[in-house]
Amino acid sequence: DFEMASFDSQMTETAKPPNEIAERVDALKRSAVAHLRAPETLEWLLLALGRATEGRQLEDVRYLVDSALDGADGLAVLRSELATRYFGLGLGSPHAVARRLAAEQLGRLATAQDLRLLVEAGALLALPPLVSDPSLAVAQAASACLAAAAAACEGAELDPAQVLTPKLLADLAELAGRLGHKEAPVRLRALELAAKLALAGPAAFAAVAKARLLQMLTRTWFQPDLLERLSVLELLLEVGASADGLSLLLASHGVSHTASEDPPVLDDALETLALCVDGNHPDFLASSLLHAPLLSFVARLANSGVEQNAALLSRGALPLCTRALANAPSDEVATAALAALQGLCASHGGSALPALLSETSALDQIVALLEGGRAPRAVRSAALGTLGALLGAAAAAGTARTSEYATLEVAAQRALSHNTTLVRNLAIYASAADEEMRLPAIRFLHSLCLSARGALLVVTCEPLLEWLADYKAFHAADDVPLKRDVVTALLRQPAAVAQLSPMLKAALGGGGAGGVPRPRPRDAAAVVASKADQA
Repeated sequence: DFEMASFDSQMTETAKPPNEIAERVDALKRSAVAHLRAPETLEWLLLALGRATEGRQLEDVRYLVDSALDGADGLAVLRSELATRYFGLGLGSPHAVARRLAAEQLGRLATAQDLRLLVEAGALLALPPLVSDPSLAVAQAASACLAAAAAACEGAELDPAQVLTPKLLADLAELAGRLGHKEAPVRLRALELAAKLALAGPAAFAAVAKARLLQMLTRTWFQPDLLERLSVLELLLEVGASADGLSLLLASHGVSHTASEDPPVLDDALETLALCVDGNHPDFLASSLLHAPLLSFVARLANSGVEQNAALLSRGALPLCTRALANAPSDEVATAALAALQGLCASHGGSALPALLSETSALDQIVALLEGGRAPRAVRSAALGTLGALLGAAAAAGTARTSEYATLEVAAQRALSHNTTLVRNLAIYASAADEEMRLPAIRFLHSLCLSARGALLVVTCEPLLEWLADYKAFHAADDVPLKRDVVTALLRQPAAVAQLSPMLKAALGGGGAGGVPRPRPRDAAAVVASKADQA
């Protein structure tokens, strides 16, 4: 069995003066890797992890063990009884370097191929205590190994209960239930791991819920500590992306030792956001800290699934986010509100677009942010991205959203036609060095090209077509696939293609951004570096 044995009882050979350990370590540094993998050598190295002097000597031993276990040949050694037995010592080492090494190497076995070995050796049961390790790196390595093991159950054809045993989950619940401000980091580490374990599948979710870890997670949202609430909000978002997780967010939760209940987490989050948006939150500091993160929570939850989006819309998230944009006290809040509106209305076929355009003033507010270039650059960039995404959602929906597309195109013309045309302004932004405006502008052009009407606007701008056809015209590697997407969408519109000259059509379809010899991203990065050197 995998045991956290005492170093003192197994260090006879390494209980030598430090200089003798150093001499052997120096000799092993000159040895071949095959010699390091020999059972007697590896045994000595694993035991030496507990006797080496902190600093250079310990790092040398760690390096030698890493070398012995590196690659496919090292993985075969790692599967041996010797390695699994002595990594029990590593997890109990007084040195953080050794504990981290042991947890990281065990994590290599948390795969569908080797998970059964970890389970049979009892290795996973040694990991939960390390979640509270003083060294964050050790705690992260232990958590990563457990999360990977839970995720590998299906591929290994193992019942999740063999990994998420009552003992393992009880140890984790003990950490998550620790009281006091000083224990907050440990509580949050345990809750973060619980959320990752729950995402491994329905059976894992049920096991974690049965251990009351998910109730601890939701209860933390209702605690007064703002930093803990912000941390747990991110975890609730991850859990809420699944069907079981959404049910958790929509359920009332009993409060310990009382007959009352906490409201559903999603309801309370939106109510808290409403207090922040309308300036009615009783705590100014809490309002300032929660405002933008709650809007980001809405944005990401809306994008995570159709049911999640519907749950938000049915609870009034759309008018709430519209008010958030109108009343935004900072650029950060305005940007987050735009992301929330985009998530609610541009995802899942744009089903919320009619409500956005008929029941809110959001579109007028977005246009106002873009008109005249008066808004801060970060906000204008977000507004451009949101308007382009809304237009793209309407275009991709085809005839089902013809009316919404027409309304959004008119709004885009109004917002971006100052001094010249919509497409010409987009071309200026798309070819500029300013990344904040360049990337959303290229994506906006792609949205236009998703519809026959928008593609016809694009082909009227000769400078834009020349830029699209020139595969060397870009500022960063990220531009290349985005330009390629624009060209691909454009060439799928027969009416627009009919307006192109044969030469331009060939350039776009052959040597331009849409064809060969277009550069790969790494080639693009090299060209960018070359341009920088020339400058």
